Amino acid sequence: LFELTIPKFLERHNLKCLLGLLQYGYSVQGYGSTAPDSTMPAFYLLMWVTPAIFTANLGNKVKDLAKKRLPKYHAFQSLFSDEAIVTAFTKGWGDVWKNLKEQLDDEQSGVEIVYNSQIVGIKRDKVKR
Repeated sequence: LFELTIPKFLERHNLKCLLGLLQYGYSVQGYGSTAPDSTMPAFYLLMWVTPAIFTANLGNKVKDLAKKRLPKYHAFQSLFSDEAIVTAFTKGWGDVWKNLKEQLDDEQSGVEIVYNSQIVGIKRDKVKR
């Protein structure tokens, strides 16, 4: 999965017909591109677009078809509840990091944010497992 790019994986496994669904669940989230020239390994697509997300999306497609064809009787209303499958931050990831920085800029947090620095190592406390 690391050797194949997303487009090559979809082509090799005859899954190109799913591209629209995968683009929505992957690219909209900002994880990367599913474009034909993408160099992103297929592993990352499969890590983020899980079977649960995929089947939920298919379920919503079936619900959309049923909404158009079934009369709007009370008995069918529970079938038509809209549940978000893919969600995104309305202001994007940049806003998440900005807010996180504001919370961590407190001297009591124990976190120091240093920009434009070279990382030479990371020291972590040992965690018992």
